[in-house]
Order: sequence, then C-alpha cells, then structure tokens
Amino acid sequence: MIHYLVTRTHAYTMASFLESWGRALAGSIRIVAYEDVLAGAALPTGRASYIFADLDRLAGYSVRERGLLGQLHEHLVATCGAQRVLNHPERALLRYALLRRLHADGRNRFGAWRATQAPERYPVFLRREAGFEKRAPELLRTASEYTRAVHAEPPDGLLAVEFCDTSRDGVYRKYGAFVVGGRIVPRHLFFSRGWMVKEADLCGEDELREELAYLDANPHAAQLATIAATAEISYGRVDYALLGDQVQTWEINTNPLIANLGATMAGAGRDAVHAHFAERFTAALEPLLA
Repeated sequence: MIHYLVTRTHAYTMASFLESWGRALAGSIRIVAYEDVLAGAALPTGRASYIFADLDRLAGYSVRERGLLGQLHEHLVATCGAQRVLNHPERALLRYALLRRLHADGRNRFGAWRATQAPERYPVFLRREAGFEKRAPELLRTASEYTRAVHAEPPDGLLAVEFCDTSRDGVYRKYGAFVVGGRIVPRHLFFSRGWMVKEADLCGEDELREELAYLDANPHAAQLATIAATAEISYGRVDYALLGDQVQTWEINTNPLIANLGATMAGAGRDAVHAHFAERFTAALEPLLA
C-alpha cells in the first residue's frame, strides 16, 4: 500500500487520478491528510510506502508541525526502508531555493529574487512562491515598472523571476515529466503562442505527433534525474522548457495533477497521451507496491 500524504484541501490531485485513468490503483493507494497525521492518525510500517506530497504548502505549518513531519519521515525510513519513502518534508528544495541553486550551478539561464531585492536583469515577472498562476503576469522591463508592481502586491512570498524566452518559431513548448523514485516518466508536451504555457493551446496533428514522440523517447531523463537529485525530490512533476538542448526548470510540483478524465488539457485526440502516461506511471509505482 502507498500512503499519499497531502494537505486535505488539495487531495483532489491523486483522488481524480484514482477515479479515472488510475482506477486500477484505487485499492493500492491511500490518501492521508497531513492534518490527520498531526492529530495522531496511525500509520503502518513494514512493507508500507509513503509519498510526502504538497511540500510547498507545508510552509504554512508551524515550525513544530514541520519538525514533527520531519521526525515522522526519519521513523518511516528506519521502519519501511529509504526506497519506500519519497520526498523529505524539510530538506526538499522548493521553488525559490531550487531556482537559485540551478542558476548558480549554470543549469538555469534565468535568475530569481525575493521581491524585497532588486533584480539584476530585466525583464522579470512577479509570482507567488507557492501555488500556481492562472494567467500570465505582466512582464516588467524597467526598475521603475518593477518598483510600481512590487508596491501593489503583498510582499510576503512574492518572487521576481527573470523572463527566459524559450520560443521556437513563435511557439512555446512546456514539458512535464514525473520523477517517481529513481524513474523519470514523461507526462506531456504543451504548445502555445503565449509565453506562460498552462494548457495545450495548440493541439493539431503535428503537435500530437511531437508530444507522443517525446513520451516515447524520454529524451531529457538524465538531465531531469540530476535536477531532481539536486532538489532532493523523489516524487513530483518537473515543469520545464528547452533553451537549445539545455533543460530550463520552472519548478518541481510535489502535488501535481496526474491525469483525470475531465481535465481541460484533454483536448481532441489526446487520450492516447493520457493512456501512454498512465501505463508508465503505474509501472513506476510498482516498486513501492512490492
């Protein structure tokens, strides 16, 4: 049994998968709310497996609560085995720390700063450290534009991220690939003419063919495995683009949507993508169920 630890209000990510493309796993994955864990819910050990998900939202927990989850992680590693416990609730590098590290290492070409700092380069855009953006924010091209925008936003948790143009022929590609233990499982390739790609805005035959080829080839697995290891994240979805042949990582989402029948990204003809992914994602979870 895999126990998926998640904040109660964001358990829909795994739940929607188990109700649709992941129905075969419904009896093998148990969703457990962090709130119940902290209230003393009993957790089995032995051959049980655990995924600590939704890590960015743990920032809203108290220092004591995060410490208790860290202690739980160590207990589960000792009693279940390290290979059965994915993600550390305290050590994983989340959005800001990861972007800073990857830029310092030369793997990301773009920088990121706290909004209380002055960016070193423009243009930048503002975003929250946790959660996701529903629409593309404004690109701020000068220090005066930046100062105005920062003063209009609550500063806590606000980041300035340097714009990185990864378009080819006017089209932006956003890749997504899951890390599950030691395996990389490509999830999707979205195409859009907008620079912040949220869904498969362009979804013709050529795009579908390129997406399926990406899922088959898994061409960036080595780079992604190194990035995930740097982040100390063993479960999540790496969202990224390419600049030349170099991966540019936007984030590693530790509680991503997996696949569900009602997803807006489904699009005409993309069932083949979901089926391809679901098969390989299920196979990647098998070591946790053995």
